[in-house]
This record gives sequence, C-alpha cells and structure tokens, in this order.
Amino acid sequence: MIHLKATLSVLSALLISAAAQAGILIPTNFPEYQFIYDYARRAEFTDFELRHSNTVQPITSEALTFPYPFRNHFAATGVSAVRLFGSLAEETFLARLNRARIYESFRGGISGSPMSNLTIHGEFRIDEKLAKSPEYFGKKWRGFAGEVNTTYINYAKDRWDITLGRFVSNWGPVNQSLVLSSTARPMDAFLGRVRWGRFRFSFQTGQLNRLERILSDSTVQTENRFFAGHRLDIKLHRNLHLGLFETIIFGGYGRSFDLAYLNPLLFFHSVQLNNNSDDNTFLGCDISFYLHDRHKFYGQLLIDDFQIDKKEPGDYEPDEIGYMLGFESLNLFEGVDIGLQYCRIANRTYNQIFERNRYLHDGELLGYPLGPDGDQLLLRLTHWFNYNKKGGLELEYRRQGTGNVADPWTQPWLDSPGEYSEPFPTGTVEKFFRIGIGATLLFRERLFLNFDGGLRMYKNLYHQADNSQTIPYFSGKLSLLFSVPVNIE
Repeated sequence: MIHLKATLSVLSALLISAAAQAGILIPTNFPEYQFIYDYARRAEFTDFELRHSNTVQPITSEALTFPYPFRNHFAATGVSAVRLFGSLAEETFLARLNRARIYESFRGGISGSPMSNLTIHGEFRIDEKLAKSPEYFGKKWRGFAGEVNTTYINYAKDRWDITLGRFVSNWGPVNQSLVLSSTARPMDAFLGRVRWGRFRFSFQTGQLNRLERILSDSTVQTENRFFAGHRLDIKLHRNLHLGLFETIIFGGYGRSFDLAYLNPLLFFHSVQLNNNSDDNTFLGCDISFYLHDRHKFYGQLLIDDFQIDKKEPGDYEPDEIGYMLGFESLNLFEGVDIGLQYCRIANRTYNQIFERNRYLHDGELLGYPLGPDGDQLLLRLTHWFNYNKKGGLELEYRRQGTGNVADPWTQPWLDSPGEYSEPFPTGTVEKFFRIGIGATLLFRERLFLNFDGGLRMYKNLYHQADNSQTIPYFSGKLSLLFSVPVNIE
C-alpha cells in the first residue's frame, strides 16, 4: 500500500505541475473496458483505419470516431483539468457443488494531458478476488489485495506513438490472441508504434516477474525475466490485412536487458542461435479478410518449435505450435451477429526446459488462456441492441489433455527407438461442453452489468476417467462507475 500511495502522489504531482489532449489508451484487461473492444471489433467492419490499428492494443480513444461505451470517461479535459475516475464492483459466482462466491473491488485513478500530445494515466485497484488467487503473492489487508495495474505515459504524434508504463497488450485479429492476449497480467513495458503508408510497425519490451530460489545456505538467488517482441502489420488491400510477429522470453541469474533484443529491427531467433543461448523465441503470423463489409475471416499461427530434419533423436520432438481459425458475420439474420472460432494448441507449447523461459507472467499465460495440449470450438450469437447493450448465446466445446505450461520439461523422444509420436490431446482427456446465455449493459455511463448463466457438462473431469458432471452455473458483475473532470487552475 505504501508503494501505491507513492505512485499516485508522483502521478498527481506530474499532472498538476504540467501545462490539446492526446487520446487516452483504453485498458484491455477489465470487463468494463473490454466491452469497448468488443464493440470496436464490430465497428472495424466499416471503419477501414480501425481495421489496421486494432491489431495492436491498447488503442487510444482518438482511434474511435463513433459512439462507444464509456465514451464520457475518456473525453478530453484539456491542459487546465485532470480527470478522476473509479468504480465500486461486486462479482458473483454460483455453481453446483461449489460455494457461492462474492467478491468486492474498488478501482480508482487519475488521467490528464499536461502538454500537447502527452497523456499521463494512473490507475489502481483494491480487489478481494485478487487476494484469493493462488498466483498472487503480494501483501493482503483484511482479505483484500492492492496493486497499481495500469499506469503509463503516452506521447503520440501523427504517425507514431510511444508508451512507457504498466499495461496489457493484445496482438492479433481478435481480443484474445495466441501471442499477446488481453487476459494476461499487466507488464511493466515500453511500447513503440509507427505507421508508414500501408505498414504499421510495433515493438514492445518489458520486465516479467522474477523467480526466487532459496539455496542450501539460506541465501536467495533471483532469476530476472524479460520479454521482447516486434510486429509488422501490412495492409495488402482495403479488405486484406497481414501481420508478422516474433517474441522472445529471456533471463537468468543476474541477467539484465540484452541490447540485441532492444533492437527492434533485429531477428531475435538468429541472435539466439548465433549466441548459442537458451532463450525462448516464438514466430507467427495472422491474417484478416473482410467481405462486403459484413463478413470477416481470420487466422493466426504461433510457432514455438518446429522440426525440419529427421536425422537424430532430438529431431523427433513434436512440433509445438498453436493456431486459430474463425469467421464473423454481421446481421446474419434480424440484427444477430454470428462468430465461429476454432483454436488448437499443441502439448509443450509455451513451455521450455528452463522455468524462467516459460511464456508466463505472474503465473498467467501471456498468450491464449486455453494453454497447451487442448483445443476449443466456440460459437457465438450476439445481438447488439445499441452500442451500450448486447445479449447473446454461446456454445463451447473444449478438450484438455494432461499437459500444462508449468509442467517440468520432459523429452521422451530421446528414449524412443524409432520415430516418436504422441496423441493429441495427451493422457486422460477432459472434455467440456458449455451452453450459456449472457448480457452486457451500460446504463447512463454509470451502471455496468454483465452476467452469464447456463450449463457446463464435463466428461473425465479433473482428468479422472468416467468422472462425468453436469453443473449449472451463474456469474455476474455489477459496477458503479464515476468519471469527473477537475479543474486544477
């Protein structure tokens, strides 16, 4: 809490001491603001510039030229005022065989523009749900956890912008990506983006959570961990967009930022090979095609490891890749949109022999939350009543093997007398089918309501053979929000 107060004090001093407003970066990692990104994905069917910029999130409020949820919360204040904002929220989770869970949270912050093209934004939260998370190891107070979750300085000009601070990124044609997903934990990072004709180049580098080990003499040894990634988006045609990306996880005892990985124009994988290092690189691409401004076809490919030669035992390591295919159609019938998506992630994807090089940050995947050794088929029917109200039906089928990104690394192909292969998914496969009905509504820019309820049907639950369960569930979130400009002159 001391760090929280200090951060807010510094931000307030910076805002008040400084002197048109740049757009505010819209956070990606809250259900309230994710509502904005859901609507922006729909708007990009007819907004050709948004198609090109929405592949690297967070985006700025200036990129949204149409009415959208919470628009008043991101309205410009000019240099003579700052904006105070916050929310009180309550989340509920109900399911058969589980206790009802209710979590309270408070979120607050301040934003402003002390000079032309510069925006400063600070946001914190006090959250009961975060305190209950097994991945949270910070301080707790009366059952609540607190953290500064979105804090940044952003400077934007006509064709480029830079951001320094703590935020969540999403790269790709959908709001949950294989390479960087909106479901990840906030990263302390630098993000630079530049637009040049048909091209848009992005570079991000940041620090991940450290790993600490207690040695036999009771001393603590710390492994630093870092992330770097770059992405090139190409507008091949008004209706055809291609994205190419590469990321890397690196670190070690006493290791700091590697200057080679701070060079956004270097090919990280070649640096790793030439230096004979054990860093973990990922390559991939995604593509989006729009038809008649009503239909969108998209795909994304992530390559963690891919074997070309088949000469030595090590060459029979199974390919570690993930891919996603989908389409969306607007107003398919009577104002109802439809979306269908399939995602498949091979076993051991995101994992590596060294724990420090796993594709994790604060215990959560940087990429798609499904994780390795599983696939998912998702069908959505959505009706937008207005830009601030929607309802829909979701059908989901998922298979999950026993592989996990946090599993110790194994190499069974080295002991195989011939070619090695393994089933997909591996082990006793948990199979899951869900049917859910939900809605998201925003009343007068102040009251946010999101709920989802239905049935979850499991086979081999917890990877236990013949353990079948049908579980009714309900989840909901109710938030009361405020956003007010405050004159500082």
